[in-house]
Amino acid sequence: MITGPRFMTLTDVGDELSTSPSQMYASVKSGHLLAIQVGGRGQWQVERMKARGVHHSHV
Repeated sequence: MITGPRFMTLTDVGDELSTSPSQMYASVKSGHLLAIQVGGRGQWQVERMKARGVHHSHV
C-alpha cells in the first residue's frame, strides 16, 4: 500500500532519486517523466506511481 500524498513535486522526486530539481524538470520537458502543472504559479507535480517508474538513465 502506498502512503503519503498522491502527487509529488519535482524537488521531492529529485530527493528520492538523488537528483536535482533542474534535472527532473529536464526529464519532464524531454518526455521521460510525465507531470502536470498546477496552481497559479504552475508548480510541476508528478504522480507518485509515475515517479517510481523513473530510471536514473532517463534523468
